[in-house]
Amino acid sequence: MKRFLAVVTVLASIAGSGCGPDQIAGPGSSDLEGPGVLELRISIPHAGASALLITIGGGPVDSLTSDLDALLLASTVTEQRAILRGTMQGVATIRLWVPDVAHLPDYTASVLQAVDGTTYEQRTTAGYQTAITSRRTRNIRRPSA
Repeated sequence: MKRFLAVVTVLASIAGSGCGPDQIAGPGSSDLEGPGVLELRISIPHAGASALLITIGGGPVDSLTSDLDALLLASTVTEQRAILRGTMQGVATIRLWVPDVAHLPDYTASVLQAVDGTTYEQRTTAGYQTAITSRRTRNIRRPSA
């Protein structure tokens, strides 16, 4: 039994020696590489908007999710378009699933079109602001006007 415990201890030491704290990526990790989620926050200046057409540039987006109805449209590798639909007030958040979160500074977003929820008329996009952040660090990158 003592020999078994000695062997297990040696094997555990060898296995653990290759793992440093800089190689562990988990919740709360400062490691900002590899696939992950970026948050696109859109400030909604006018109450009553019910649909937005958004352009997302700077890199590929694998998919997106939101508490509202969201649809990622097929585009190029470096620019995608998305439709966000629902009752919007204050701030709308879209989670962008990207292949490498290290490219956060490259990503940009802007609102191309906005639709009124009552009349379905196109509204001005003046006043809409976007910011893409990392879910891990919550640092705002490249706010747009």
